Amino acid sequence: INAKHDPLCDHGKLYAQKLRKDGVPATRSVYRKSLHGFFGSGIGESTEALVEASSALRNAFSLPNADIFDEESFVNVPVEVISLAEDVIDEENATNALSL
Repeated sequence: INAKHDPLCDHGKLYAQKLRKDGVPATRSVYRKSLHGFFGSGIGESTEALVEASSALRNAFSLPNADIFDEESFVNVPVEVISLAEDVIDEENATNALSL
C-alpha cells in the first residue's frame, strides 16, 4: 500500500516488482489522494487502506482447517468490502485485494 503523494512511492513499486520477480505473491495499491503517513491516520483513504490490508492478512493467515475449532474460539467481525476503482491504481495487472 502506497500513497501517491509520497517520496517513497517509487520504492514501493520497486519492492513489489522484486517480490513478484522472486516468486512472492504481491499486490500493490496506490491511493491517489493520500500523502505519506496516511495509513492508520483516520483521514482520507486511511479506512480503505486498513480494510485492504486487514483483508489481505486475514486471507494470508486463514486456517485451512478452521472448522475443527468451536465458534467461540473466534471473533467474527463483518468487514464491508469497499470499491476503490477510482482511488486505487492496480499496478501491472495485479489483483486488488478488495476485489475478492
